[in-house]
Amino acid sequence: SGAEDDNLDRDEEEEEEEEEEEEEPAPKKRKRGADKTKGAKRPHTQLRTASRAPKKRGAAATKPRHPSETVEEVKARAAHNQVEQQYRKRLNTHFERLLAVLPPPGREGGVASDRRVSKAEVLDLARERIRALERQTARLERERRELRGRIGGRTFTLNTGDRIPAVGLGTWRSTPRQVSLAVETALRAGYRHIDTALAYGNEREVGIGIRASGVPREDIWVTSKLRNNWHKHVREGLQTSLNNLGLDYVDLYLIHWPCSRDADDPAHLYQDWDFVDTWAEMQKLLDEGKVANIGVSNFGIRHLEELLNSPSTKVVPAVNQIELHPCNPSPKLVAYNTSKGIHTEGYSCLGSAHLGLSRNKNLVDIANAKGKTPQQVLLQWGLQKGWSVVPKSVTPSRIESNIDLDGWELTDEEMDMLDGIETRFKVVGDGFLPKRVFFGDDE
Repeated sequence: SGAEDDNLDRDEEEEEEEEEEEEEPAPKKRKRGADKTKGAKRPHTQLRTASRAPKKRGAAATKPRHPSETVEEVKARAAHNQVEQQYRKRLNTHFERLLAVLPPPGREGGVASDRRVSKAEVLDLARERIRALERQTARLERERRELRGRIGGRTFTLNTGDRIPAVGLGTWRSTPRQVSLAVETALRAGYRHIDTALAYGNEREVGIGIRASGVPREDIWVTSKLRNNWHKHVREGLQTSLNNLGLDYVDLYLIHWPCSRDADDPAHLYQDWDFVDTWAEMQKLLDEGKVANIGVSNFGIRHLEELLNSPSTKVVPAVNQIELHPCNPSPKLVAYNTSKGIHTEGYSCLGSAHLGLSRNKNLVDIANAKGKTPQQVLLQWGLQKGWSVVPKSVTPSRIESNIDLDGWELTDEEMDMLDGIETRFKVVGDGFLPKRVFFGDDE
């Protein structure tokens, strides 16, 4: 209130007057040797205070300042003055504590002086100390990010010569509300590979997370995918994804499924168009500067053979992204990819929580022996098999854990134990498509 401001101003003026009075008197002459502390510096932790005893406000505060002042107003003023005194006492205590933790005189950031230190100087010291800590924190954060970037820096070389980061963040089934924070968290934790798709419905939020991370675009590998009902409109499908992501290009663009769905009738396929025609259009994108690499996803051996044997195919897919984990290892398909120079990338590589892979005894025993999580062991298994992995998570602690894969490895015996898991299942089926896609490893 205005009254409170007036009281505070009045007290500050009184304090300044008292300080001036304290400095004015000349020092008294003393006999030689009488002052044992002559020339000694005052402790830097001593605050400047009034030289004379504080005024007693209690009695005066209970007397009317004006004849018209009521008893209630007098009591209110007295209560206010009491609170103000307590506030000033606490404030002085806080300044004493603050000054006690600041650098002492003669040290960096300290005040080398034989005079008492004012509150304003304490605040200046505090501000400078805060700025120094902020600079130190920023430097440590940069070093941490660089270190995490090196940890997440394992790569595989594609048939184009480009190097794809071995571990990426999958964003399938991540809601728009969750995914932007997940992407930002992943990139800050050291990920340099983000996997998304037009069909996921969250590309816009993925782009928000990329920008929020502060990681330069050129340091990030971004993969997106052509939706099934866009097979006749490849260029438009790509541009839609770029607009959603807020990017000028993607590092890898995949045909999501070998299924050219009729845009006007999703229950049916185009009769005059298939994935071979789509691939012919995908190849044209390489000359337009909006994609660096092209590939496929969910292609089996029979699909790849049909594609590679087509006269229109001039570019071998750089990547085939498929479901991979010990309960769906697909050794024949992986071997076929390798024989054709196609890099294999695994999605759903952690299996599925409700399907029980993470509780498999062999897996749990290995994880316990290594001091790792079952998920880390599954990812390491995939990396040692030679394929990149894109685990999905929106939980910060799991996102960070999933990239902590350097500095340890699985033994041949442990790899064999995981290879020996006999349970078989697929997380992703083809029942939602108008045609069958999955036939087994040999087709």
